[in-house]
Amino acid sequence: MSEDHAGIRFPPPFIYLSFLAAGLLLSRMHPLTVVPNSYATALGIVFIVIAIAISVSGFRELRRHETTIRPDQPSSTIVNSGPYRFTRNPLYVALATLYVGIGLWMNSLWVILLLVPLLFVMTRQVIARGEAYLERAFGDTYRHYKSQVRRWL
Repeated sequence: MSEDHAGIRFPPPFIYLSFLAAGLLLSRMHPLTVVPNSYATALGIVFIVIAIAISVSGFRELRRHETTIRPDQPSSTIVNSGPYRFTRNPLYVALATLYVGIGLWMNSLWVILLLVPLLFVMTRQVIARGEAYLERAFGDTYRHYKSQVRRWL
């Protein structure tokens, strides 16, 4: 019998934080920069502001549709408005954008390089599980939404 949630083992923000911590530790041990220092802070702040805007919009839509953000709780509906019109995972896009923003702000090439394995882990261990759950829970409604809206961007 399947559970009535996605079965995601670790909260996604902790996954992002783990990779960020690893990138910052590597950066401390072997500093590698991404951009000239004079641009790092400004670029980082731009990405962080964009991440906040995406997050706020995504949270508002979930609240408006009275469904949960938590992947360990049952979803009550498929949200396909607001940022969910453009990406099935706006909150994960926001986390990735925030992650890049912090990497730029800290001017850490290591953080940026770890984005690739981070997104691989998120796709395989979090998003794939979430999608499988939503297909079980909502069937053709979710499959139609999935065929119309991209996973990331």
